[in-house]
Amino acid sequence: MKKFLTLVIVVAMFIMPLSLPASASTVNITESETAVQPRLNEEVTLTLGDIWVDVYTENNWLNADLTVSNHTTSAYDVDIRIVSKDHKKTLKGSQTIESGSSATFYNIPSGGYIIQGRATDGIGREYTLSLED
Repeated sequence: MKKFLTLVIVVAMFIMPLSLPASASTVNITESETAVQPRLNEEVTLTLGDIWVDVYTENNWLNADLTVSNHTTSAYDVDIRIVSKDHKKTLKGSQTIESGSSATFYNIPSGGYIIQGRATDGIGREYTLSLED
């Protein structure tokens, strides 16, 4: 009798969870929540002149593409390049970005780098740049 009662209890323990309704709630996820968010998403305002100036330092790039935008509030063109952290090697050569435009630097290898900028015409002016990988 004891064995039979134990068997009934064990069987009941397995059947009961199957017959109870689930208590999980439904969550709606929008497409914007599932989209891959950029790791680097910065806006920088600084004065650039005729020499290269460090705009942003990135310590851990992972095989990324970088898009730099020159806002329309910056009425002048800007040159952007990417160099090694010790400033000894240019990784991605200079691209001129017009006011209100963007440029993308493709296939930046993993590592730490510096984004540099300078005024295309060499005259010191304030620029607002957006950086996104």
